Amino acid sequence: MEKEKLITIFSEIRAVNGALHHRTKQLFENTPIKGYHTMFLFAIAENNGVTAKELSAMLDVDKGHTSRALNELQALGYITREAWGRSTAIYISPQGEELLGRIKALFEEAAEKVSKSITEEQWQAFLTVLGALGDAIRGKHHHHRPASAGEPCRREEE
Repeated sequence: MEKEKLITIFSEIRAVNGALHHRTKQLFENTPIKGYHTMFLFAIAENNGVTAKELSAMLDVDKGHTSRALNELQALGYITREAWGRSTAIYISPQGEELLGRIKALFEEAAEKVSKSITEEQWQAFLTVLGALGDAIRGKHHHHRPASAGEPCRREEE
């Protein structure tokens, strides 16, 4: 791929990230929630009973950042923790579920607009390219299998 195309892709990703940051800032305007909390909430909701160590690996963030985010989310009442031997399982609380519902509504609104302008095949190709870019940035090598609608790109180790 030409360097100019890659620069355009990264520029568009940055613009989408900026727009997402702006919208979530509006959504959380009168709350102590930060944008980075959303990635933790979604990961916990999708992996009920996950541990902090698993979250760090899943989200590719350091343990200190994970610990701070989880402490904040617990103090705000959005997650609960349950000790299981030497591990602690993390769950979304009812208050966290309500917040996730509001965040998902924002994403669904955007997805509805996008779905009117691209085909399912284009969507699957986009997810594959996005996954490959993320892997290249992280230095990982995976085979990509297209995800079904609404799912993240699934990867298999080479």
